[in-house]
Amino acid sequence: MPIVDNIGQLGLLSDLAPAELPINGLSNGANIRCKDGYAERMLGQAAIFGAPTVAPLFLQPLTRDTARYWVYASTAKIYVTDGVTHTNITRTVGGDYTGTIANKWTGGAFNGVAVLNNGVDMPQFWGGVPATPCAALTGFDTTWRALSIRPFKNFLIACNLTESSVARPQRIRWSALAEAGTLPSWTPLPSNEAGDQDLTESDGAVVDSLQLNDMHIVYKQDSYYSLNFVGGNDIFRITRLENQFGILSQNCAAQFPNGHIVLGNGEVYIHNGGAARPILTGRMRDWLFNQIDSTNFKACFVTTNPKKNEAWICFPEVGKTACSKALVWNWQADAFGVRDLPDCYHGNTGLINYVVGDSWDVNTDPWDTVTRAWDSNAYSQAESRLLLAGGSIHLTEINSTFNGTNYASIIERTGIDFGDPASVKTAKSLQPNFDTPDGQVFKIQLGGQMVANGAIAWCPEITYTKGVDTKAFCFATGRFLAYRIKKESGAAFRLKRLDMDVTLRGGY
Repeated sequence: MPIVDNIGQLGLLSDLAPAELPINGLSNGANIRCKDGYAERMLGQAAIFGAPTVAPLFLQPLTRDTARYWVYASTAKIYVTDGVTHTNITRTVGGDYTGTIANKWTGGAFNGVAVLNNGVDMPQFWGGVPATPCAALTGFDTTWRALSIRPFKNFLIACNLTESSVARPQRIRWSALAEAGTLPSWTPLPSNEAGDQDLTESDGAVVDSLQLNDMHIVYKQDSYYSLNFVGGNDIFRITRLENQFGILSQNCAAQFPNGHIVLGNGEVYIHNGGAARPILTGRMRDWLFNQIDSTNFKACFVTTNPKKNEAWICFPEVGKTACSKALVWNWQADAFGVRDLPDCYHGNTGLINYVVGDSWDVNTDPWDTVTRAWDSNAYSQAESRLLLAGGSIHLTEINSTFNGTNYASIIERTGIDFGDPASVKTAKSLQPNFDTPDGQVFKIQLGGQMVANGAIAWCPEITYTKGVDTKAFCFATGRFLAYRIKKESGAAFRLKRLDMDVTLRGGY
């Protein structure tokens, strides 16, 4: 009886022909992650903080003393919530904001205030007092607009400027140093550090930037640069680090413990202040870029899920305008999984307030789907969590549904030849070794192919109940065999090993 072990060790490898994969490689999947040798069902998500007043397109956490806020922005309004109350902090001077969904918000927390920028209106700041609305960013010239603004140390960095209606797509500007608790000046003077630079070594426009340890990385369409603070007349030492890979759009870079992960034009790569290291090629590159809608590709964003040591490359599938799926990379296991998304536009991580929370008293999940410890609280106030903006504000990695709707987790492998691609084989049963509570129900299929990459003849779905059944009995014949395991509701599960009952039948 052939054994397939460490099923999640390599993760999804959809770019390779299934017959070329190692026996424990996975050719397809949905709502699974791969780590520690296991392929496991992802937990769901739930709307948090009640119903937002406007549909959020951008999220920014801000902590002031003991207060924890989440700022969220639509095309026209900015609101803030402390977990219970939603307060309109839209500017009072200038009226509603005038950007569209295509004008992506950027920003960050800087010196105790939230900075937000949509590239169309004057950049905004909010000082952390719900009764005081946003206002135009202090010191920023009213005739300037920037595609992106990000904090770096005690500076603010603006990218891709329009100045007095003249586009400067390769220009960056940095503010003067700001004293703690203040906003900086942007006017270059002999007495301050403010300045600008045009990055013209490559043709591409500047798109976004992000701090990386003690440096700041500026991303263009076709390259990226480092800014290192040196002081003196130069202020920054600016160095081009990479001339092949850039960034796809704003919010397409995120920091993880080993550097930045970036969605570029045709590749996802990582770096730690040096040259790029692609991580998709030969594994999931073709799969990803064939899935992304060619019209709405700038809606993509990259975020992290620190609870699970993951980066999520979020993208709109073909025909979608918002991000509907994520390619999930576990940076410890260096393995990929896939997750469905609730048509969202941005994701961010931060601490949340526990107000009502997912306590045992209010949890509506069935008993046999709850996997955490008795009387525990899923809303830890000491752990950074990933939230998604789209329709509602969604807390990930919680519950067994997607906002109350069941979802399917699928593990699939095709093209298995067990080292003998010339011989015909018949599979009679599959015995999975699930780590999940008894009573959980799965649907299992076996399939067969006579030629590599040929049509798969799948047997009908067989219902398998953990703790009741020992095997799923069905038949499939071919030189190449396949299995598909699906779970459509209920508790999380992990799968590391399965046994397949296979009979060798000869050459024909």
